[in-house]
Amino acid sequence: MLTKLPALLLLLASQRLVNAVNFAWEETQLTKDDIGTFNSIAFADTAAAPSVPVDSNVNLTASSGRECKVGPWDAAWPTEVEWAAFNTSLDGALIMTVPQGAVCYPNNPHYDKAACAAVVEATGDTGGIVVDPSNIVQPWSAGEPCNITETPIGNCTLGGFPVYIVNATMVKHVQLGVNFARNKGIRLVVKNTGHDFVGRSVGAGALSIWLHNLQGQKFLPDFTGSNYRGPAAQIAGGTQGWQVYNFMADNNISIVAPGESTVAILGGFTAVGGHSALTSYHGMGSDQALQLQVVTADGRFLQVDTDNNADLFFAMRGGGGSTYGIVTSAVVKAFPPLTLQTAQFMWSGSLDANFSSPNIDPSTGAITVDKEAFWSGVREWIQFSRSVSSGKTKMSL
Repeated sequence: MLTKLPALLLLLASQRLVNAVNFAWEETQLTKDDIGTFNSIAFADTAAAPSVPVDSNVNLTASSGRECKVGPWDAAWPTEVEWAAFNTSLDGALIMTVPQGAVCYPNNPHYDKAACAAVVEATGDTGGIVVDPSNIVQPWSAGEPCNITETPIGNCTLGGFPVYIVNATMVKHVQLGVNFARNKGIRLVVKNTGHDFVGRSVGAGALSIWLHNLQGQKFLPDFTGSNYRGPAAQIAGGTQGWQVYNFMADNNISIVAPGESTVAILGGFTAVGGHSALTSYHGMGSDQALQLQVVTADGRFLQVDTDNNADLFFAMRGGGGSTYGIVTSAVVKAFPPLTLQTAQFMWSGSLDANFSSPNIDPSTGAITVDKEAFWSGVREWIQFSRSVSSGKTKMSL
């Protein structure tokens, strides 16, 4: 009986991992041969991690024990030779940040009047912003250093934008970005679509990992795992809402996805909760994950679910954006199709003959709505909704 035990354990292990689902680009991972003698991209030695008291406010890097991250203003900042070697390890996927608005500034070497007009038009909505490796939806969190306008004022600078960006198209790229930043003591940020309103998608003097080009979707009619059996979908880390909507239509299913079409379904949406039009029916976005594929702070690539790294699985479903690891893909629940009707209501301010308004917020320049008018509108909307739901009022479409 004892001689059969190893075979039995192997069988159980293979059954437990049977639902591991990877995209082809997730199979390309960092190896010891890739690292060679370039220690700047080596995996972390977790056994040698510095011991910091739980109540300490000191931010120590794993590599040097510095109290602050290394920036371009420091002597410890990597040399051009080191950045070139890092880019070589990435097969050329490293981008030196040029703000999207640089083409609009006549005193900038990237100035191009025609390109400026095109980028102004493209970024009229968020669709033109999320496809840029550095720009974010709320550029004020980066200090608005390079506004996209055909009439710019001042100079275009990096401000709070990262210095370099890894254009990740495979897991290996994500691992290399994490390892290099950790080993060199550089601030690391992650950008998916850049909708984070508190600025976690950017950081001055940082290295950024851009997930936009991690793409792919698969329908899994009968997935088993994490105490669930049923239809599911494998979604790549860079997949946006509009792509999920089309995927749902193609497969006649429903998935809890962001309401804004350019928001990614993974990343911050899942990590911080994820509200959706289907939330009251199927739960939050973080409730949908059945399996996560994750690169952790030590550079390792892990399968995360109830049977593998269960504590990390618990934390990454609502525990905070970019805190525990970088999600390259996930398996999420799929449901029968639903017909959904939505409506929106808006308030608008007005300008006088001098194009000014008493309701302009001096700090933002936005036209505000009178408080009484706002709550009066809310009351009218609630009353109208009650009438529609009770059948007393019919909505015309």
